[in-house]
Amino acid sequence: MIEFHYEDVNFRLERPEILTEWIQAVVQSFERRIAEINYVFCSDEYLWRLNVEHLGHEDYTDILTFDLSETGGDLTVDMFISVERVADNARELNVAFDDELCRVMIHGVLHTLGFDDGDEQQERRMREAEDRMLALRNRVA
Repeated sequence: MIEFHYEDVNFRLERPEILTEWIQAVVQSFERRIAEINYVFCSDEYLWRLNVEHLGHEDYTDILTFDLSETGGDLTVDMFISVERVADNARELNVAFDDELCRVMIHGVLHTLGFDDGDEQQERRMREAEDRMLALRNRVA
């Protein structure tokens, strides 16, 4: 089950059913299953407070992923995404908001599937996986 929630933002996804189908296809491509994925779209401040409270980081970010899955089990994940940060990043990178939002959404999923981005090599591997999964999105949509 994939659900979309909204906290303190005037934002709603267009065509969430297409995103749901895409995310399911991504997870299935890694031979995993989804128990529950919750996306919470929020403001910079909301996400910043979570970052400080739960991780002790005092910086802004576009996504926080809380993987609640049991080892090797079906995915159970809460992801918080700053709509403001995604919009800023899209402008900076000169890409469409929807494309950047999908990249961030799938970035969180990839973390729960074992990808990391802590060093240059991991970051490159993560980016390549994001690109492959975004191409899958275009086939699903």
